[in-house]
Amino acid sequence: MKKYIAEAFGTGILTLGVALSLVAINLPAPTIVLASVIVGALVYALGSISGAHLNPAVTAGVWALGKISRKDAVWYIVAQTIGAFAAMAIQQWLKITPNLPEVSGFNVGAAEFLGTAVLTFVVAGFVYGRISKEASGLAIGGALYVGIALAVMIGSYGALNPAVALGIGVLNVTYLLFPLLGGIFGAVLYGYLQKEGK
Repeated sequence: MKKYIAEAFGTGILTLGVALSLVAINLPAPTIVLASVIVGALVYALGSISGAHLNPAVTAGVWALGKISRKDAVWYIVAQTIGAFAAMAIQQWLKITPNLPEVSGFNVGAAEFLGTAVLTFVVAGFVYGRISKEASGLAIGGALYVGIALAVMIGSYGALNPAVALGIGVLNVTYLLFPLLGGIFGAVLYGYLQKEGK
């Protein structure tokens, strides 16, 4: 149960941080930095409890590698979604929900796919023990920064996280489906290269 609570709490903090940043600053660059720092810090704080996925796309990628059971993967995603909706409820209570215009299309889907693949490629490196615990937060936070930056430059919001997308009010299948596909692709690609390298 502790690992599910950790996933809900961590995803909620990440979602709330992104939402507050979008409302207060309304510029992509500071939000990218904040999201990356939050994830990096939570990887150090929660990594030993749940692995600090904080993202259904990461959970899907780790499951595709066979590094988490199907039962845990489902409950992780449920917990992450609960955390995101809790963050949305706090936003509504504070009356600070971001009002983001509709952005969708092929470029957006491609951006979310690519950015999330970059993230889970690096996460898979940690899962396979190629990145030390001491460097995990820096590596994964850095990968998130790169992934979001690439996605934003291509034309999406750079959510790379279906739970966060829901939590900031982006109710669009593009932001729900393509990160999941990209998350699986990035993790499986790393797993393939890892096996080929032996």
